[in-house]
Amino acid sequence: METYELQVNGLRYEPKGVVGAGATSVHVGAEQKPLDIHIITDTDWWAMAPGLIVALLVAWFTVGVQRNQIQANISNFRHQWMAELRSATAEQIMLLRIVSNLVVKNEGFKSSDRYYELSERLLQCTSRVELLLSRDGERPDDIRDKSMAIARLALRLDYKDQSIMICC
Repeated sequence: METYELQVNGLRYEPKGVVGAGATSVHVGAEQKPLDIHIITDTDWWAMAPGLIVALLVAWFTVGVQRNQIQANISNFRHQWMAELRSATAEQIMLLRIVSNLVVKNEGFKSSDRYYELSERLLQCTSRVELLLSRDGERPDDIRDKSMAIARLALRLDYKDQSIMICC
């Protein structure tokens, strides 16, 4: 590649091309667009340093924002999980009360279609509560065991049965 050193003092661009200052004018190129000039220079490290610092600060700030978003998502997920667990538990308690009251107060209720529908919903709800509970620790295991025991007691009740007391 050839190199050419050009003194740019007095040069200007006109529609005809680049015109040098002076009595005679020399036209380089004849098109209506400017010339492409590639300038080869050394790297100016002092000019790059502020850009590098800004890029590092932006990256650090972005990481901090992402951490906050992750914490917010975890908190939102935990809130949603707790709301779903409360809803399932409330439905389970409601079904336990309905089934036990109808069985104890209505003779022949255990042989009705409604009893089987309520029993099915009760077992589904109990299973949903079990699945929503954590798998780690003793407390969730105790809750699962007591929940299933109470559901079994409610399903074993008979008409005017006063012998089973449900207490926790």
